[in-house]
Amino acid sequence: MCKVICDTNIWYDLASGKITAEQIEDFKLIATNVNVTEISTTPNLKNNLDLVKGAILEIKNKHYQIFPLNPIEHIAAIFNIAFPIQKADFQRLLDNFATFVELDFENDITQEDTLKAIEQIKKNENDKIVYANLINQNLYAKKMEIRKNHEKKTHVKKDFKIFWRKYISNLIEIYFNKYYRKAIKLDLEDENWIKIEFFMTTIEYYFKKLEIDTKRKYDKNDLPDLFNLVYVQPGYKYLTSENKWNNLTKENRQIDNYLIRITPHNNV
Repeated sequence: MCKVICDTNIWYDLASGKITAEQIEDFKLIATNVNVTEISTTPNLKNNLDLVKGAILEIKNKHYQIFPLNPIEHIAAIFNIAFPIQKADFQRLLDNFATFVELDFENDITQEDTLKAIEQIKKNENDKIVYANLINQNLYAKKMEIRKNHEKKTHVKKDFKIFWRKYISNLIEIYFNKYYRKAIKLDLEDENWIKIEFFMTTIEYYFKKLEIDTKRKYDKNDLPDLFNLVYVQPGYKYLTSENKWNNLTKENRQIDNYLIRITPHNNV
């Protein structure tokens, strides 16, 4: 059976019936820290609570494995960086998930707690919007530069591999300095980069497409979608029902090989 890393939307689609058990019976479904984090902070908690509960149950009942580390720590582990793995916090979150689906929100949750949760969700969404706006402002300047210099055809062929390796290395350096007081610097020629080839190639290609297409914009939900790809190493496949990512990978044979595709039932 094929080991398959799931985009968060797959768990929602299983819960809603858009994807059936028969369609995934040959897959070993793997959930990630990104899946759990997205579901635990989703606006659906106030807009569609039953769907959230359903997605949690699908993870509980259908997962073959769960990767507990966040994407930055997962990359660090791939590069054999030693650090104290805090699995207990993630396990508590999973345990809270199990309790969550049993709650009667009318009787078990106070109005004050509900309002606090809603405000936190709003803050999370606003933070993502602010970050997306900043990226799109920078992208606009890059788009204009490419357009002015007539570089649209040549830009997409350029190799930005080292740029993105430096970017990820800097993220890890900042993260480990902040949370572990540990000085980390990834070797840009380390052979372990091949283990996150899918993620690295996709993020490079995605931003190339953003930079040359004046109509495309970075979406506030793109960051977790992209960093969920960190978990897809050689030998694994990736499953998403979002057309944006399926179509993007079709354009690049190097990353398309990592994708498996099933057709959701949209009439549900």
